[in-house]
This record gives sequence, structure tokens and C-alpha cells, in this order.
Amino acid sequence: MLINTPIEHDYPTINQDQLIKLQQCERAVELKQSSRLKLANCYFHEGHYGCSEHMYCREAVAKRLQAILTVLPETMGIIVFDAFRSIATQHSLFESISKAIQCRYPALTESELNAEVRKFVAHPDEPSRFAIPPHNSGGAIDLALFDINTGKQLNFGSGFDEQTPRAVTDYFERPYEYSQNLFNESQWQTICNNRRLLFGLMKSYGFVNFSCEWWHFDLGDCLWANELGMDWYYPSMEQEVQTLKE
Repeated sequence: MLINTPIEHDYPTINQDQLIKLQQCERAVELKQSSRLKLANCYFHEGHYGCSEHMYCREAVAKRLQAILTVLPETMGIIVFDAFRSIATQHSLFESISKAIQCRYPALTESELNAEVRKFVAHPDEPSRFAIPPHNSGGAIDLALFDINTGKQLNFGSGFDEQTPRAVTDYFERPYEYSQNLFNESQWQTICNNRRLLFGLMKSYGFVNFSCEWWHFDLGDCLWANELGMDWYYPSMEQEVQTLKE
């Protein structure tokens, strides 16, 4: 069972046939909501500049989410917080998170602040770090699992986009002594199990995880390519999304 498998960021390499399948499913598609696939579209509802009321991703990402739903327990579904992100939204989000972290940690120097912010969001004008911002490529997706009966998200120990150490994917793999009395021991284990389930499912379908964020997974983008030692990755999806909107 996936909940018995600790989170480890070791990913199998992909062969040429698998790569070709990714390349053949690179077109931009609109995600469609269903009873087991909820589209939260968080940044649109928060009013970030450049967001659309619709959510988009690469066809390969959408197809694998549907495949995951076929093996996920029927009492659970997937909630998507964010998928494709425009460059305008990337700028807006970077500024928002920078201000939030600065308010939380006012003693940080400018260089320390910049380093902390970049743990959680890419700056769109830093090609030296990301050739294509992961979300802008359409290959990155932010998600969690929810309970079908209650409609509530499972407990993952931190909120989406929370800028705290608890956002680190394997944080709850630590002994309970690290809980700082924020959780009881049963809650700690439940969170650990929920994260293992999400991570294990996504990993088994070819995604890699951004280790600072339990909710962020990549397929075919530059983070995925860096993790797997690949030379190929999806380009920006900005123009394709504009075409879909027209």
C-alpha cells in the first residue's frame, strides 16, 4: 500500500517510447470539472492579475489525472488548485508571496528574502533558474485529495501555498517529536499517510514532486527534466492558451 511507502524523491528514468508519448500529448487542453475532479482555480478567485476563469494544462497531464482517478479509492477525488499560469499571473503571485513572507519574517535581509520567496514561487524573468516557469509550460499542477462524501480536502498538514516548513513534502516523515504540539499523534500519522498516498499516486504516473511543496507536481516541464536528466521539456503554453480562449 502507498501509505506504507515513505516519501522518497527517487524517480525512474523514462525510455524513448515514454518520451514520445509525452510529446504526442503536448497540446493545450481545458480541464473539465466532474464529481471527482474539483477545480478550485485559487488564483483566479483571489483576483490575481492575468488569471482566467478556465483552467488549462497539457493533454498528458489531464489524461494522467483521469487515469489516477480510476485507481484512487472511490470515496476520494482530486482538487486542482492551479495548473497553467500566465506570465502576468506569475509576476502577480511572486509579488504577493514576497510581501507575505516579508511580513512574517521582517528581519530577513533582501538576499535572504529573495531566497525564501524562490522556495515557493519562480520569478518569470529568471531563465538561469527555470528556462520556462513550470506552470507557464502547462506541465506543472498543484493539487490535493478530497473526501467525496463530505466534499472536504483531506488533511495534508498545511494549506495550499502555505510558506512554512510544514509545506515541505516529506516534513511529516519525521518523528512525532517534531510536531511542536500543533497536532496529536493520530493526526500526525494521518497527514503522513495522506501525503504518501498523493505522492505515491503521482509518482507512479510519471510525475515528479517539487520537494518544498507537497501539492506541486511536474510532468514534462523543466523541473521534471532537471530531476530526470532530460534535455527535452515543454515550451511555454501561453500562446496556445490564448488561441483556446479566442
